[in-house]
Formats: sequence, structure tokens, C-alpha cells
Amino acid sequence: MPKLLEDLKDKVVVVTGSSNGIGEAIVTLFSSLGSKVVVNGRDETNVEKVANKCQPMSPNNYKALQFVGDITDKEVAKQLIEKTIDTFGKLDVLVNNAAIHKDVGILDKDVLQDFDDHHSINIRAAVHLCHLSLPHLIESKGCIVNISAIPKPYFLNPCLTKASLDMLTKVLALEFGPKGVRVNAINVGPTDTPIFQKQPDYEAMKAMFASRTPLGRVGQPIDIAKPAVFLASEGASYITGALVPVDGGLLLA
Repeated sequence: MPKLLEDLKDKVVVVTGSSNGIGEAIVTLFSSLGSKVVVNGRDETNVEKVANKCQPMSPNNYKALQFVGDITDKEVAKQLIEKTIDTFGKLDVLVNNAAIHKDVGILDKDVLQDFDDHHSINIRAAVHLCHLSLPHLIESKGCIVNISAIPKPYFLNPCLTKASLDMLTKVLALEFGPKGVRVNAINVGPTDTPIFQKQPDYEAMKAMFASRTPLGRVGQPIDIAKPAVFLASEGASYITGALVPVDGGLLLA
């Protein structure tokens, strides 16, 4: 029997928003498993930092492709996929991870502008990247992994847009399963990322979520990366349209 995840060697993987946090953990784990990876983010310094981490981790010393740009721009998103194909000749895995996550509630005066901001990156950019990637994924019999979230009070617009991402996952799974493409999502719980750490009451929030979670802690980026690479592997070849909660059991509490 082949070793689990061994099939990820030489797979070409695009991870959006991979210059820090969950995306960084995902792209570096793929690299350590022998995949050819694309690091994307808006900050050139961070993209370069993560790309430089990937190469020494790679069993074949593969150099990560660096792509700096804001994927809410349609032309930038198009260039991301085109550059991936030009560099590697194929695309096997798209991980839609790029997102924003602000705690603006329904009574906030800026709720509609905040909704537009979240919609632009959390769902519209993901839809566009799926549109651009699927012809290549059909050819490679590849897959999409969407990084979604569990519902949380006071985070209205992140939850609304992640719910859309969940439905995108299911619709594409139904439509493209017959073409050999799998589509799954991970519903992420509270995770100790740079975005989370920027919250003004970070320590109190971290302690609160940890106390409510059956496993007694908040997640770490690697906790999300591990199921992400599994869902992209042959080990998950009979899994599609799944919304996988990775939240330490918080939804059950």
C-alpha cells in the first residue's frame, strides 16, 4: 500500500493568501510533501519570506513560485493562474484561502461597506479563481480546497461570505465530480493567526474560546494545514462536497 500523502509529490498547488497564517502553514506543508507550490499575497516581503522557507523543506529542493498581487483584481487573478501554467505546465490543486475577517455587526453604521469588502475577497475572488482554474483541473483530475469557517457571533460578514463559499463547494462538487474534479471545504474554528492576534482583546478572546472548546485550546495554523493536504490527496479520493469542521469541537459545545 502506498504511503499516505505520497501522491502529492510533483503536484502543482496554488494557495491564495499564503504569505502568513493558515495559508503559510498550508503552502509550506505541501512543499514539505514534495509539491510544487505557488505562494501568493499582497506583501512582497512576506511572500518572499514564505517562498524562501519552502525550498529547503522540499524533498526535491523545488523553488516556490512567488506571486505578489491582490486577487480581487480580475486581471491579477488571471495572471496568477497563467503564470502557474507557464511555469509548471499544469495545475493540480487550488486552495482558496485568502480572506479578511472583521468583527462588524449588523447594527454597525458601516455594515454594508464591510459586507462589500468581505464579499470581494472571501467569495467573489474565490469564484473567479475557480472559473479560471477548472479547465486546468479537469485536465489534471485535480481538486479545490476552500478554507471556510464555522459561524461566530459578531462576525456577521465573514460568516455570510463563508456560507457562500460552503455553497460554492457543494455546487461545484456536484457539477464537476463527473469530470473527475473534487471540491471540499474546511470550516475553521478560532485559530491563532496574525489576524486573530491583532484583535485588541486577543488574550481574553483566546482564553474564552479555549475554555468553550472541548479540546481546551484554539487551533494553530498547522491544525488546518493537515486536513487541507489530506483533502487534496488520494486518501480523500472518495470525498467531495464535504464541509469538514476543524474547530476542536466548538460547534458541539
